Amino acid sequence: MALTEKQVRRHKWVVRIAKPIFRLYMKLAFNYRFEPIKDVEGPMIVVANHNCDLDPVMVGLACPHMYFVASEHIFRKPMIAWLLERFLAPIARRKGSVDASTVMEIRSRLKAGHSIAIFPEGNRSLDGRTGLIHPTTGKLIKAFGATLVTYHLEGGFLTTPRWGFGIRKGRMTGRCVGVYPKEELKKMKPEEILELVRKDLYEDPYITQAKEKIRFRSKAPARGLETALYLCPHCKSIGTLYSTKREIICTCGYRAEFDEYGYFEAASEEVVFHTYTEWYLWQQEEIAKLYAAYRDRKSVGQSDAQQAGEFSLDEFCVFPNNEVCLYEVGDDERSRPVMGGMLKVSTEGLSIVSVGGEKREFAFKEIPEISLCGRNKMAFICDGGYYEIKTHKLFNSRLIIRLYELINEKNAAPLPENQ
Repeated sequence: MALTEKQVRRHKWVVRIAKPIFRLYMKLAFNYRFEPIKDVEGPMIVVANHNCDLDPVMVGLACPHMYFVASEHIFRKPMIAWLLERFLAPIARRKGSVDASTVMEIRSRLKAGHSIAIFPEGNRSLDGRTGLIHPTTGKLIKAFGATLVTYHLEGGFLTTPRWGFGIRKGRMTGRCVGVYPKEELKKMKPEEILELVRKDLYEDPYITQAKEKIRFRSKAPARGLETALYLCPHCKSIGTLYSTKREIICTCGYRAEFDEYGYFEAASEEVVFHTYTEWYLWQQEEIAKLYAAYRDRKSVGQSDAQQAGEFSLDEFCVFPNNEVCLYEVGDDERSRPVMGGMLKVSTEGLSIVSVGGEKREFAFKEIPEISLCGRNKMAFICDGGYYEIKTHKLFNSRLIIRLYELINEKNAAPLPENQ
């Protein structure tokens, strides 16, 4: 729906009033420093990397008035949805889906002369580094016919790690990497634009830490690590890790302290991994190997009982307590509870079984994508319905998503370090 002149004036007025307030807050809470975007003519598309819930605020401080593409889950609460739609009018995009209406709305606003900001990863980073950017990004940017601005945010992963609780005050920065006029983009192939975006937005927090050693102060730097790390590097057990304020511990006795610089230090014996990214990528590959062995075993008709102690996926439980709540999201973007119960995963898909015996099943082959919202909420489309699975705050949803990727043969390969 086209915005009226009255709506646009209201949006610009709100942004003008809010900017000084948020500039002070971001400085005090995040130690955020930024480089403004200047002297760009006409509507522009600003693309930025994504590692913090307040990244839109950080990019917005550096830019003239613009409209953001935002995950639709932020519209779930009626009052928040009303405030956003009335005063900021972001463009909603559903996680776990590809929404053509989002593309049409972006095109419409650009045509009307408004600038747009996009986080092309579509999700906050899972391993600390800039995530995979959808292959169609270059094609869409070229088709939109607007100036492209790439904006790089640094420090977000260690300031508000996705698995963590609270803010760790260290340093965050924002800088404009490149400004590419639409005339220049017209001469480029979509693949070249995509590569340019990937290169300009790529961020690895440990490259910065190796150079500058920035301290991110926190009273509980390790709290919540078990929502992201699910495989012990010592005994290779699944779901046996738990965190304290400063340590991640396995029931086998392995302990590693997570310090305020983002590194693991030995707590009980020699530390296996020194960075979160190393540990996270290792466990992703180990699960891939275990699943490949499981698949090969099944292909020759061997049962799990014949392979005692090896990986079993049938009716696989991530943790002893798998109690979850299933919600369905309607056309009005409201999330309504469907049922609660125990979550199980098999080679066929997900199932939720209530105490009374009610059961809901979702076949992996009918799910085009499962996305992670926030720390561990899962969102997906299945059989025309849009669903969310909400879990305990320390539940690990990432293993389920990894298994889904492997079973559906999704491309989930790690990014190259020199991207």
